[in-house]
Amino acid sequence: MSSTFTSNQPIHALTHAWLGTANASQSVERKDGVEVRRNLITNPNFETNTTGWSPLQSTLTRVTTEAHSGSAALRMTPTSSGNAGMSLSSQPAISEGDSYTLSLWVKVPADLSREYRVTLWAYDANGVPIGQPSASATTIRYATEWAQISSTYNAPAGAVSLRVQFQSNGGVAASDLLYIDDVLLISGTDTSYFDGSSPTTGELPNIQPVLVTQWAASSQSRHIVHDVLGTPWPAITLQPAGPRTGTMSALFTSELDAADFFTMLRGTAVLTFSDTDTLTTAMQFVATDAIQMAPDSQDSRRWVVTFGYMEVQS
Repeated sequence: MSSTFTSNQPIHALTHAWLGTANASQSVERKDGVEVRRNLITNPNFETNTTGWSPLQSTLTRVTTEAHSGSAALRMTPTSSGNAGMSLSSQPAISEGDSYTLSLWVKVPADLSREYRVTLWAYDANGVPIGQPSASATTIRYATEWAQISSTYNAPAGAVSLRVQFQSNGGVAASDLLYIDDVLLISGTDTSYFDGSSPTTGELPNIQPVLVTQWAASSQSRHIVHDVLGTPWPAITLQPAGPRTGTMSALFTSELDAADFFTMLRGTAVLTFSDTDTLTTAMQFVATDAIQMAPDSQDSRRWVVTFGYMEVQS
């Protein structure tokens, strides 16, 4: 069984905050008050200016005629036939051995003369580049509406800072024009954009336990039987049976995953259960009776959530 439980009710609050001046400092995303991601780009959205970004044989201009989010974006145009682009003016601090992902949203009104890509390169404490630069997992060249491109980089031993560039892979034409917005540099691979001005959101649960066991269903018959004098046969009023009810247990490899499911079951939303191997188990339901969470009796590193359920209509 490969089972999934979903809900349209958030189980975690995601809040965002600048660590200093808005649009000019790093920002953090917190889940239930605990930091889970940090955007290392101090001016990621160009809402105020282009400070923090250096042109590479190009002109960088803040514009309000285009924006992926907010009200402004950066326009980049070449100033020569060389490798045009831009880079971060300073190099964010990183930790050796960690994985970092740089992503940005780009709009290309007309086909470009060359591909443009992200390059990341680690530097040591003496300001010397070490290891090999990354190549973008994605590039952009042809006319498109806003599209996200990204590059993931594993910081080598001795890395203390990261050079960030977005540049063509060869000489370009003066007609090249790109709009750039919503730049994100994080430890990890989640490229969903945020900055300190992003609104509070909720994390919708989509929970997949290792195993669902003890699935059992019953349905209470509701036919009404009337004894009739003078005949051995009763009169029957036919009624549809009640909804499916029963119990389920879900096994998880971590306490946090089990706690998320426990929280979801305790909420006020109608939940959905589906399974890739069976069709008859799929349903919408609410939890009933006791909802229990405990370490697995066979392996205390695993956790089990057991609950009663009743099928409902949406």
